[in-house]
Amino acid sequence: MTEEEFRYPGPKPQSKEAAIISVADSVEAAVRSMHNPNPERIEKLVKGIIADKMQDGQFSECDLTFKELNIISQTICTTLKGIFHSRIEYPDAPKQKVK
Repeated sequence: MTEEEFRYPGPKPQSKEAAIISVADSVEAAVRSMHNPNPERIEKLVKGIIADKMQDGQFSECDLTFKELNIISQTICTTLKGIFHSRIEYPDAPKQKVK
């Protein structure tokens, strides 16, 4: 299989909103496929996907600035870290007798 088989054949995003949705969709799918996502791995993945989209020219037809891309990256990372954070293990609660 080639990389082109997995690419979206449609036009590049024309608006900031469409570009944000494109990034969020790619990142969400990638994080869900990660084994044991943690904050550092999530951040590296998000930044990598944004860098790949920039390198590929996916943002060339919309008006996103580098500052906005940084805000998008931080916001997506914060959201995903909240969704995929590790949970503490609670001790078993003592069984209560039913009266």
